[in-house]
Amino acid sequence: MSDKFRTGFTLIEILIATLLMAAVVTGALLFLASSHAVEETVRRQISRNEQVQVAFEQFERALTTCLPPAGEYAEGLSATSADLDNEQESGTRMAMVSAAGLGRYNGRLRRITFRFAAGDDGPGRLVMNVAQIGGGGKDASGDQAVRLVDGLADVRFKFFDGAEWVSGVWDSAGRGGLPQLVRVELWYAVPPDAEDEEPPVDLPAGSVYIRTFRPLAAAAGEAEAAEGGGRVTR
Repeated sequence: MSDKFRTGFTLIEILIATLLMAAVVTGALLFLASSHAVEETVRRQISRNEQVQVAFEQFERALTTCLPPAGEYAEGLSATSADLDNEQESGTRMAMVSAAGLGRYNGRLRRITFRFAAGDDGPGRLVMNVAQIGGGGKDASGDQAVRLVDGLADVRFKFFDGAEWVSGVWDSAGRGGLPQLVRVELWYAVPPDAEDEEPPVDLPAGSVYIRTFRPLAAAAGEAEAAEGGGRVTR
């Protein structure tokens, strides 16, 4: 039969068209999946940055209004590490008496505590507790707990006493005053075992957020400390 009377497609043409269509559909699905993954990554990073920013704002507010040890609030600022003081619960904690409540909350001081609670089988979280201080230096009612940051591998506190950095532990009552500088490290990756002053430079982006604060009460009347403030984000 002559070719001019042929109608329809051959089997080979149908197979080729099917393969081309399958390739186009597969490529479109892969593109959509990749776009969705990128969108989720960006969304998580934005959420992480927002949590870290809020946490650092809370640290700044607390530390710039932290009071030195005196009278009913003799503890001033204290910090402990579960690894060092053999506590049953894991994590680190920093507590301080703050004048942020004066003029509010019936003019009472507040005790602000930042605590890192390590997860049993996963990442931990940074929590802030705020309690009013009543008569005799004891906490009054009105304790509030706020979860600041989730998904953390570790939180490290470091304190500069004017000569060197002290890791994890501080006792204002025993040392007779506040540290000149307080350094807060929020680790999303497992930090190195060594307590170095600076994290490794080859860390992936977003592994650690670092901020250094100066308690105003400690800075009053003192010369500029040898180690300055600043921020490091990796």
